[in-house]
Amino acid sequence: MNRKVTAVTLCKLAGAIIFLVPTSVNAQGLNSTTPDAFLEMLETLQAATEKPRLVVIQGVATAATMPSGTAFASISGTTRREGRDGIDGSLAFGVGFGDAQKTIGAQIVANITSAEPDDFGDSGSFSVKLSRALPASLGGGAIGLTFDNQAPWGDVSAEDVRTSVAWTTASQFPLSNGNQLPLLLNFGVSSESDYHDSWTPFGAIGFGLSEAFSMTLAHNGDYAILGVTARWPGQDNMSVQASLLDAFDQRDERRVTLTASFAFNDLF
Repeated sequence: MNRKVTAVTLCKLAGAIIFLVPTSVNAQGLNSTTPDAFLEMLETLQAATEKPRLVVIQGVATAATMPSGTAFASISGTTRREGRDGIDGSLAFGVGFGDAQKTIGAQIVANITSAEPDDFGDSGSFSVKLSRALPASLGGGAIGLTFDNQAPWGDVSAEDVRTSVAWTTASQFPLSNGNQLPLLLNFGVSSESDYHDSWTPFGAIGFGLSEAFSMTLAHNGDYAILGVTARWPGQDNMSVQASLLDAFDQRDERRVTLTASFAFNDLF
């Protein structure tokens, strides 16, 4: 463990130490604390006051649902698959219900796939996800069931409902400097994909690089996806994402998607 504690750190933590030391502890008890134990206590307090690292999964279905009363709005733009110039835009609006820890978490998302001014709202669909946290005896994490392309209209009206089952769990990867790299692991199967009409496996891993920056490596059953997510400076509820779909050009469909999202807390 790194034993370097700066004067600034000591100043920041002094108040916390005062409140954490019981009034019944006498001077002899404090004097008996070793320097290493004291420094370790300071480092523990410092870690507790830091913001958690941002960890996000992109490109595939996950088991996570938004907390009840939380909503989001996002706008995306992607380069067209057919090689045409310009950006194909879309919008999404979602809201969370229930509690996956106690009963069932639920999430409903409206996807507007036609966002250009001349045909705004002409096509789209809904997605519904149900989630349940698992006990440690069953591997921990959560399991989720997602139904995409519900009640479609417009250009996507002929598409079938796509069902996905996913398991998502958090983990830590030890680094050589003694720190931990937070991870999200995600595995599942989908009833179909762009190139498969049968159940197709997918997977992803998210890396929490900092409190404001995350990276994703994923495979949706057809091709690989590389993604990065960043919190907007000074706005914890706003994030921007960049995804490189078909990253290795396995399907000759390499393209970039850019997304900006904003979350709204405690709506009900």
